Amino acid sequence: MGQNDLLHLLEYLLDRLSLEEVEVFLIQAWLIWNRRNSVIHGGRFIDPGTINQRAAEYLEEYKHAQQQL
Repeated sequence: MGQNDLLHLLEYLLDRLSLEEVEVFLIQAWLIWNRRNSVIHGGRFIDPGTINQRAAEYLEEYKHAQQQL
């Protein structure tokens, strides 16, 4: 997937989803990439079923931190 493909995907998502849904999607993508890198570099495999819950937790933590500023 090239840079233009990613930009088109983000434009598509922003046109069809709420901002919070896009935020959750981006966090999920980051978590998947992060876990992939962890496994490749000797880390342990973590159940992918926890990604949705962890993404929601990250987003809530971020919003809470923004309110504190």
